[in-house]
Amino acid sequence: MSQKSKSQLPRLPNFILVGAPKCGTTALAHYLRAHPQVYFSDPKEPYFFCDDFSNLRNRFGVGDWMGYCRLFNSAKDAHVAVGEGSTLYLASDVAIRNIRARLPDAKLIAVVRDPVSLVRSFHRHLLKIEQEDQFDLRVAWQLQGSRRQGARLPRNNTVPELLQYRRIASIGSQLARFCEAVSPDRRLIVRYEQFQVDPLSVYMSVQQFLGVTPDGRQSFERINEAGAPRSRLAARALHSRGVGLLLRAGKKAVPSRYRLTMASAKERLFFTRKVAAIVDDEALDLVATDLREERQLLSDVLRSCGGQASTVQ
Repeated sequence: MSQKSKSQLPRLPNFILVGAPKCGTTALAHYLRAHPQVYFSDPKEPYFFCDDFSNLRNRFGVGDWMGYCRLFNSAKDAHVAVGEGSTLYLASDVAIRNIRARLPDAKLIAVVRDPVSLVRSFHRHLLKIEQEDQFDLRVAWQLQGSRRQGARLPRNNTVPELLQYRRIASIGSQLARFCEAVSPDRRLIVRYEQFQVDPLSVYMSVQQFLGVTPDGRQSFERINEAGAPRSRLAARALHSRGVGLLLRAGKKAVPSRYRLTMASAKERLFFTRKVAAIVDDEALDLVATDLREERQLLSDVLRSCGGQASTVQ
């Protein structure tokens, strides 16, 4: 086959960041997108494979195979690694199976963290994007049953599934399922806590796993810190489909080296710096008690599946 005909073949992802949310995947995707041998989809999270989060996929992602394939049309021969990063694939009951069926040779990267810490961060994130209206984490946690039945939902919430904090944070069960479905040579497990402390070593291991040449990155700026909407209008505008398409088009027109500056400007325009969530010892004890088994299972799976083998406290 000629070089010309090879370049005309459609490119499909050969790696996917499968989650979890609030575990640094946005930062990792940002670093990888700047790598000359990596092509990363825009949007970062098409959610195509999580059929059980169809409301999220249909509103913010890509619901058809041809549309999904088009996300990678701009990948070139120089791009050794072609990927995307939908953070709810790990929480989905079907996404990993769907990925293996469509893309059996794809390499999958799971970034995980302590479940209680994840709940705290995810709750703050939902407040930020106005998908949650309960500032008290304890109340939000206790409302999961009612909200599963369609009651007590926030007025502006468009994706009720995201309010099921326990499902999102069941990282132990999710990682066990992940390891059963994906062979060791096709998976990489990263601890968020390690990524925070030593981003260079984690980034080097990711590059090695993807088979790309180290790009020499030494700077690892913080990405996607939580902040509150400046107003309800700002939050609604940011998450409307029209403004989303406009921002996406603008980002495509900006060279990759300037995209962090653009992202910072968007944060200053739409968000303040902090979300005033109410998280006290009682709330954390409640969440920790309910997630005790998940924390232990996460520790066990990390030991057996090649992740960082440290006990989750």
